[in-house]
Amino acid sequence: MDQSDLNKFVIDNKTIETTDYWSLHYAEVPKSDPPILVSVFRSEPVSGQFWLNQSPLERCIRNLKIYRHPSILKYISSWDDGCNKFLATEQCKPLAISINQQGNVQICLGLRNVLCGLIFLVEQASMRHLNVCLSSIYVQQDGTWKLSGLEQLWSAKEVTETLLEKSQPYRYKSSIDPNEIKNASSGLEQYAFGVLCEEVLKNMENTMPHSVELQQYCAVHLKHKNPEMRPRLSAVLLHPFFNHEFVLIHSFLTELPLKSQQEKQQFFTSLVDRLREFDEETVAIQLIDLLLSRLVLLDPTARQHVTPFILRPKSDELSPELFNGQTYKTHVTPKVMQIFAVRDTQIRLILLEYFVDYMNFFTSDELTDQLLPQLLVGIKDTNDILVAATLRCLADLVPILGSAVVVGRNRGKYFADGRPQGVSQMNSSAHWIEHRSITPVMNSVKYTSNSPLLDNADLSESYVSTTVNLIMPTRDGAEDIKSSSEALELEDDAWSDWEAEETVTTNAAPITPDTRHHIENSFIDVKELDIKTKRKNSEEIDFFKDMEPVIHRTNVLLITEEKLDDTKTDESNKLNNLENSRFDIKINECDELETGWGDDGNDWADDD
Repeated sequence: MDQSDLNKFVIDNKTIETTDYWSLHYAEVPKSDPPILVSVFRSEPVSGQFWLNQSPLERCIRNLKIYRHPSILKYISSWDDGCNKFLATEQCKPLAISINQQGNVQICLGLRNVLCGLIFLVEQASMRHLNVCLSSIYVQQDGTWKLSGLEQLWSAKEVTETLLEKSQPYRYKSSIDPNEIKNASSGLEQYAFGVLCEEVLKNMENTMPHSVELQQYCAVHLKHKNPEMRPRLSAVLLHPFFNHEFVLIHSFLTELPLKSQQEKQQFFTSLVDRLREFDEETVAIQLIDLLLSRLVLLDPTARQHVTPFILRPKSDELSPELFNGQTYKTHVTPKVMQIFAVRDTQIRLILLEYFVDYMNFFTSDELTDQLLPQLLVGIKDTNDILVAATLRCLADLVPILGSAVVVGRNRGKYFADGRPQGVSQMNSSAHWIEHRSITPVMNSVKYTSNSPLLDNADLSESYVSTTVNLIMPTRDGAEDIKSSSEALELEDDAWSDWEAEETVTTNAAPITPDTRHHIENSFIDVKELDIKTKRKNSEEIDFFKDMEPVIHRTNVLLITEEKLDDTKTDESNKLNNLENSRFDIKINECDELETGWGDDGNDWADDD
């Protein structure tokens, strides 16, 4: 982002903190996506000989620009507006107004972070921080403590008795060594840090491991009257208070780039089991940014042993994942949404792999306005694996957002529900769970030409069934063989097999003279028996009104009344004449329809 853009902040008029040097406000960079939130320090008029050459905020700006460290408040921008100076930093708030909301783990990690910042300034940069106190520490939104107060930062060569004497009225009196003017050479930061630890830990309920030992250590060693007997700041870092299990995990994740591959493998293999020993809310607040960092997500061991337990929320109390639904929604989903904006193939594939597990923890507006646009970008990529994974996730979104939102509104009804009415009226949500089969049932029944001779009571029905058999689907989906002895009506919108033709059985069982009389009585009006096509009555159920086939009747079987001879030969000849009579049902092929994906290309295009 250009410097000119960063200087254009929308500053909230509400004041977060007011000191002798500045007032603190929250601010936002306009038209930023995602929004960039910062804190802005606005200078206040300061009187006194000590600040004639440079105001406190000017000195702080200068030092924050030069000395950058993860434990020091991050500088973003600065500018002048008339006689006022402005400093923009990462969003933060003073520790003094939020100390009562800090948990034991946050306090431990915070003090350790401040100590690391002091080690960098004093032992590596050869600087002297003369104002280590509560008012010099700020807290980020995730609870991380950051060291500031750099208006009192001086090089070791500049710190003299005169400087210390002149600066005392502008520093926190409790953290000033009573003998510092005599002992200006060393030990000033150790004394001030000891006072800070005592003030912070005195309100704790001594539930933090080694907190009592640290207070004793501060009183005896860090505040020793002889500055030469005070330990180096890097030695203080070895105290057990700063090296219990949770702090070690946090420290390893913070220093991950410095670790070897073997150390990473050992660490990530056992990490989840170690994290289960702590409160999940604390783990989410303090570690979620580190657990979902780029280095962790791309580590092969972490992808197998850590990432699944972070990106998948708990389904019940016995689930092995780390976070329950409420904790996940509060702390994990904002981070996931932030990572979705990263245009890294491997990172995106990891998020898509677990998308179905966490998508229900986002609101419909978040899915529609933030995640869906990011998903649609993945369809346009040239990576086939990324496109395929993205399409699967879009399919998972359809039951939540609706197809009109996911794939666009330029759609039509090209398919119809071919199930019987009783089935189609069942729970409509079932089709998201299991697939339906609309395979025709016509091919599933085989016909035989050699039927056994039935008794006289069923002969008339048997006779016709051996002449022509048609399969019609019944309402319950079963196959029903309709004989021509009934008033058979071939409805023009009934569903027949897509390919198979109806079979006519030609080798009928012989009819003896003993049954001729019975047959004649049963078929007095046989010449009127004609298989026709009629339109279905309006009262009947139309199962396939959207899939109406066109049926061509090529040959009509017409049985006329003839005098039955007494010989078997004439009867056989009649049956043989039926062999060439067939029903040929043809279904017009549907016109080729355009697919919905082709029509909706513009719906997935960029707005610009």
